[in-house]
Amino acid sequence: MPRSRHLDDAGAAYLFIDTAPSVGAVNAELFATADLILIPLNPTPADLRALVKGLPLIKQSGTPFNFILTRVRPNLRNNDGAAMALDALGLVFPTRMHERVIYAETFAHGKTALEVDPKGIASQEVSTLWDNVKERIIENANSIKQESKKARNIA
Repeated sequence: MPRSRHLDDAGAAYLFIDTAPSVGAVNAELFATADLILIPLNPTPADLRALVKGLPLIKQSGTPFNFILTRVRPNLRNNDGAAMALDALGLVFPTRMHERVIYAETFAHGKTALEVDPKGIASQEVSTLWDNVKERIIENANSIKQESKKARNIA
């Protein structure tokens, strides 16, 4: 999908849209225009069941997607089970976002963990997740270039 002139004019390299977890027509339109869909998921049976409802629409969009395990708690048996179940469906980022007080505290003040405690463990998680996201965006862009090159060679 071509980049938006408005985003380019604003000097934006990325645009993130946080949608409601429910899957509806608005989300379907956003999925179709996105370069990458990130799906945060708590490692709980309830969240895995809820995913069953939305995943077909996400897959139907044809947009690459990744899962991010969030609110992970140490030693919870569901963590690895959820990761394995999601890995069977598609791509799970290796970075897990753990349940941390700082995330709730910073949200309440309109800040991020990187702003409040740049050297803390939460900031490390966020930075590592961002590295995963950038890698995936680059992989997707390279894949599109290769497909386009193949199509030109066939024609």
